[in-house]
Formats: sequence, C-alpha cells, structure tokens
Amino acid sequence: MIVSATRSFRFVSGALKSEASTIRVETPLSLIGVRGTDFWGGPINDRYGVFLLEGVVTVANNAGEVLLAEPGEGVNLDGLDVPPGPVTIWPNEKAARALATVTFN
Repeated sequence: MIVSATRSFRFVSGALKSEASTIRVETPLSLIGVRGTDFWGGPINDRYGVFLLEGVVTVANNAGEVLLAEPGEGVNLDGLDVPPGPVTIWPNEKAARALATVTFN
C-alpha cells in the first residue's frame, strides 16, 4: 500500500488497517518504508525532513537510502536526485517545531 503526503504529516502505522504486507509513504522528495512505527515528515528549516518517534523507517530517493532506527533520529532531504543527508539526533527544539505542524490546538 502506498500513501501519498504532500505537506507535513505524522504517521502512526498501528492506526492504519491494511492487508498489504508493506506500507510506504510517498513524499515530494522520498519514499518512506514503514515498519511498526510513528514518524513525522514535512518541510522544516527550508528543507524536507523525516523524524522518527518510534519503530524503524527507510527513507529513499533516486540518489540513496538511509535507515532511521532509533527514536529521535532524523534526516534532511534537499532533492529527489540528492542523496539523503546524514542521520542525526534532532535537537528537542527542532523535533518540537516539527510536531507542532501536525498538532491540533
């Protein structure tokens, strides 16, 4: 199953009922493979980012692939044909700003 996202989003795989064995989220700059996870994706700091809260995700585009496997890890993407940036632990402030884009007040 492929789910498309064009703006900021938070994905919790346990909330989606699917018979598909593989779930992928397609974004403007990547294809994210989902494995029992909770993660955020969207624009941040004039780039596109993916931030892991729980589980494991694979973030891939035309130029490469990275694995986010520890809560708090994130990656930045600058284009479909530019390799994903290095996996880093996002500062609490950046993570909070990311999650604020999908939080209802």
